[in-house]
Amino acid sequence: MASKHQQMNIEAVRRKFANGELGKLEYTRHSIIESWLRSKESGLSFGDNAIFNPVTRTRQKRLEDKNHGFILCSATEMEKLFSVLRGGHWAISLIDTNGFVIKTVRESMPAFKGIEMAFRPGVNLGETTAGTTGPSCVLADGNLAVVSGQEHFLDEASDFTCTSAPIYNHQARLIGVLNAARRFSGGRDGIPVPVMLTAQAIGNNLVRALPGAIIVDIACPLGGGDVATRGSLAINPAGEIIGASQTARQLLGIGPDDIVHFGELFAEPLGTAIDRLRAARRQQIALTSQGGQQIFASTGDTGCPQRLHSTPSSLQTDDGPLPLEFSAALSKAGLAFNRDIPILINGETGTGKEVVAQYLHENSRRAKGPFVALNCSSIPSNLIESELFGYEPGAFTGAAKKGMPGKFELANGGTLFLDEIGDMPVELQTRLLRVIQERRVYRVGSATERKLDFSLISATHHDLPQRIAEGLFREDLYYRVHGLRIKLPPLNERSDFNRIVDRIIAEEADDAITLSAPALNILKRHTWPGNIRELRQVLKLACAMSANGIIKIAHLPPEISLSDTDDRQQLAGNPLELAERDVFASKFAAHRGNISAVARTLGLARATVYKKLRDYRII
Repeated sequence: MASKHQQMNIEAVRRKFANGELGKLEYTRHSIIESWLRSKESGLSFGDNAIFNPVTRTRQKRLEDKNHGFILCSATEMEKLFSVLRGGHWAISLIDTNGFVIKTVRESMPAFKGIEMAFRPGVNLGETTAGTTGPSCVLADGNLAVVSGQEHFLDEASDFTCTSAPIYNHQARLIGVLNAARRFSGGRDGIPVPVMLTAQAIGNNLVRALPGAIIVDIACPLGGGDVATRGSLAINPAGEIIGASQTARQLLGIGPDDIVHFGELFAEPLGTAIDRLRAARRQQIALTSQGGQQIFASTGDTGCPQRLHSTPSSLQTDDGPLPLEFSAALSKAGLAFNRDIPILINGETGTGKEVVAQYLHENSRRAKGPFVALNCSSIPSNLIESELFGYEPGAFTGAAKKGMPGKFELANGGTLFLDEIGDMPVELQTRLLRVIQERRVYRVGSATERKLDFSLISATHHDLPQRIAEGLFREDLYYRVHGLRIKLPPLNERSDFNRIVDRIIAEEADDAITLSAPALNILKRHTWPGNIRELRQVLKLACAMSANGIIKIAHLPPEISLSDTDDRQQLAGNPLELAERDVFASKFAAHRGNISAVARTLGLARATVYKKLRDYRII
């Protein structure tokens, strides 16, 4: 942060910089000078305008949709920080890795005039657009930054002071920046500690938001009963650490790319620790690390209303993950699920069965509990029993030495989602029926009964009554899982197709990209056997291939752009012309619409290639 003396010094430094006297720059904060040099290399000048330029509502909506989960995990912490700083005229902003403001919390009062424009959602404070700012410095080196007054590169930003802290996700990857800004007073305006602590709290929430994970909050005890900053761990059913906040990583010495098991970190087996944590009912227990350090642990509430990576916004309408005409059915399912009535979801592969299941979970009284998913078709029949029921040490050859809880235990207090239940081996269906009826389970190799409390959602692409008739599914189990049934439409029958396309493009595109009308018509004519999963892959490729911000037919995969079109049907009687059209369309897509490149590849004149592309209505 800059003192008054440094501000006087920096005025002289700016004059030298503007005059090109780069070899004579002397300033105590080298990171500022380095950022200025990068800003200059990006073509910026001190007098440029960037942060007060108009921002379209379309950009704001796209950023909001793309960062929906990030915003959910940050909103509460931002409000807390704003409350602490109330009266200091601070605006609290969340910024993504591209430098875009995606959310700001501020007061509506004269002191915020100017700040409310500079920190609107959609404004880009990244270095290539706005030069040196607090957020751009954090994005450049991943460290906390305080940038005040004329330390900003652009003259128009010199009225502000910014304190910015990095936000890291569960994999220790920089996911964004938390920024606190206000008008610069000319003194030491930085507030690094509260901003950094809030950024760490958001990082904890990102870990807690991981679906299907066991969440453990940890802290290092200090003297007098106090604790240091808390961290969060996410653990999968196998005991692997699949997510850890920065504080947790520092406490336990976990590197960004480390693959670590719970047993490598703590002296106590995972199963025993889980039992103690549940018995403590969110109170702290003491764990001992393998290095002999005492760690306080608890099962904390998530700071997010929903789990990340759970209900992708690209699949949602304003009211849920299905078209509006299904809102009544979804509402009924929500009411039933809240009363622990089992839900059965029918739908083709890729129609979003798990998305609907997670939506029901996150909008139920079980929302604070775990969401545990098991795909019954992807686990070998010899392992599905231990996956569901868990096992004791030495229960079978290859079993973990410390045993393992099953999916039923992991779902205790939350929701168990059995995907593709129609493919479950018949011999296991009897045991599943008993657990669902009695809400009790025995681990493999154990005589100890464990009581359970969970809600059940099942899904399948099969016609279960037909499977019953074929002797492949138990009728009594069917009536246990079929409390209320939802049938999902395939993608080509959904009324919200255009909305799904727009949302997926907004999530997958780095910049503003639109879909041309001819390309949209091609997508609508495709049958989509892979449903939404297939559509996402097609649009992800199209976004990568597109030029000038527009997705054209040539940017779609040939199997999409050339399938079931009127042109192909008209050429069906002439296989040579059909084959030629396919070649031109394929090369045009491969070269991302570059006609000259297509001509060079095929050894033809550019005019000839252009005529063929027009004749075959490829362009």
